[in-house]
Amino acid sequence: MKDRSFATRAICTVFATTLGVSLLSATAWSEDTRTPPVAQPPAKAQQPAPQTGKPVGADAVANDTRSDDSSFLSQLKQIGNDPTKANDRMFVLGASMYNTKDVETARLVSEKTSNPEVKRLAQGIVTGHQEFNEKLAEVARELDVTLITEVSPMDRAHNKVLLSLPPEQLDQVYVSSVRASHMAGICMLQDQAVISENSALKTYATGAVTAMKKHGELIAAASKSVGLPAMTMEPAARSVSDSR
Repeated sequence: MKDRSFATRAICTVFATTLGVSLLSATAWSEDTRTPPVAQPPAKAQQPAPQTGKPVGADAVANDTRSDDSSFLSQLKQIGNDPTKANDRMFVLGASMYNTKDVETARLVSEKTSNPEVKRLAQGIVTGHQEFNEKLAEVARELDVTLITEVSPMDRAHNKVLLSLPPEQLDQVYVSSVRASHMAGICMLQDQAVISENSALKTYATGAVTAMKKHGELIAAASKSVGLPAMTMEPAARSVSDSR
């Protein structure tokens, strides 16, 4: 039991660290991709820009990163101004970002894969995580948080690489990532149900845990179909002695 509990805490630590790195990375991405001031050439050297109706080159990248990343970054700054609700608000903001990312990745994989079990899993993730964000919206309104509804440029780049993998490897990598993220997600949600001071968020977290555990059957079937070892979606119970 202690070994399983240690493994569970390790998964939670990795997930929490990943969340922290993602928050910092989103900040760094937003800062690094801001359009720098460009010195204007003399009037006689100016050339009219092509009127394509769409931004091109560096401008396209800058425009692509401003919308959602700037919203994410600005909300983080606002959250930091009120420490009394910072944990709950940051959790809701991060959860909406992950739900949105998971839905988009699952949608793309469901269209790409030819493995029926992987397709079932991906479609289940799309349906389930869309419902998560719908329920999370009620909590977000109460906590004055705007949900992240657009996939970040970094996640789009990740999806592009994922979809470029050979079919069998794509299935394995996707199923592996879902297994890890759901196990860690259950752990984080269970903890948030205890940590949170907001009753609506506690209810959301408890319900999300139940729903994510139901995904276990889909994950198990998909894992078997791509040759990954069996695993349980139930984190080991933690006792007071284990936490010492």
